[in-house]
Amino acid sequence: MNHKEKLVIFGTWQTASTPTMRVILKDEWEYANGRKQPAFAEAKEYAQLVLHDGYRLKTFSMGQELIDPTMKSETVRITEFDPNLKSGRLVYDRGTYFAYSEDGVFYFPDEWASDVPTVLEPLLEGSRRTVSVSAVERNSAARALCLEHYGLDCQVCGMNFGETFGELGEGFIHVHHVSPLSETRAERRVDPIEDLVPVCPNCHAMLHREVPPLSVNDLRSILNKPGIRS
Repeated sequence: MNHKEKLVIFGTWQTASTPTMRVILKDEWEYANGRKQPAFAEAKEYAQLVLHDGYRLKTFSMGQELIDPTMKSETVRITEFDPNLKSGRLVYDRGTYFAYSEDGVFYFPDEWASDVPTVLEPLLEGSRRTVSVSAVERNSAARALCLEHYGLDCQVCGMNFGETFGELGEGFIHVHHVSPLSETRAERRVDPIEDLVPVCPNCHAMLHREVPPLSVNDLRSILNKPGIRS
């Protein structure tokens, strides 16, 4: 915790995490084996600072193992950790605090490979719930000026959704921020030509596979390597 820098650092747990949602804290962890955990209240206080008081969130990944597999509660010890800090947004959902990937990339299940999350309960969909999340406002006028300058072609692969899908795809394109909004903690001036660029969703996801994101030119060079595509 750094009040001067308004920064909170949490370790994230492997249990019930996914490639884009990492568990930080659960309300049920307030007690373990009938005993109140002394650090829980402090951790929850810090989480509330991120949710409601504009504190930034940084995380590092932790490995874990059960201290005693015969115990009913999941009391664990840290086995290893990754010292590299990553930025994230904090999400509170049904008693669990998650660090949510700031690049906004959603991975399909077959992309998880060996990083399949540990499932502790049935996977259910369709229920209604309230989620608290810190959002970053985007400027629609800046987007319009960007598209007026560049047009609707992806600036990496050249795809045009109108040409590919006809009427259904007319006007559709993502707009990528050259400097990620996740690095912004206050309002900033945006140059629609220098700071924004239209890209298709596939290329947008690939730009954000690196931290910091790849440049459009770098990704275009990768795409144009011999053997990458016909």
